[in-house]
Amino acid sequence: TDTITESHGHEHTEYFLTTGGTISGDLTVTGSITGAIISPKAYAYLDSNAVATSLTADTWAIINNFTEGGETGGVTFNSDTIHITTTGTYELKFDPSAAKAAGGSAYIEIGFSINGADPLGRYKTGRQFSSSDVGFGAMIRTAMLSAGDYVVLKARNSTNSDDITFRYGEFEITKE
Repeated sequence: TDTITESHGHEHTEYFLTTGGTISGDLTVTGSITGAIISPKAYAYLDSNAVATSLTADTWAIINNFTEGGETGGVTFNSDTIHITTTGTYELKFDPSAAKAAGGSAYIEIGFSINGADPLGRYKTGRQFSSSDVGFGAMIRTAMLSAGDYVVLKARNSTNSDDITFRYGEFEITKE
């Protein structure tokens, strides 16, 4: 089990049973069990300010300084990157809160980078940010990924070369 404390202080417990794992002792189930297999999953989170550095206008940069949250078979997290070890369909999620690091405003795009490529089409989203506006967003996408693929999060400033500060957020990939 892992006790997860979210950025706003809410705690919850996650339970993991690995392949070949056993439950020893009594097991009480209230309601019905709807699945026997836990999907492979990896997640990481930002728990303090993390700046996507070197935001040159219209150039994608990796969002870094993630802390590993947890992982189950088939998906691993290492150094701001989630690695896929089992081919399949995956749900990709990111829920950042962010503000522009300097005064003024800029349109910032955030996206999933698969195997180092710049985020394209449905794998990116954006919004206007300012230094006095801490914005929040969420992005959920589905992608076919192969064993050996990797995913990072990238950001770019479409207006100028100012950085953006990501304050809190979670980056998660789950095999469907």
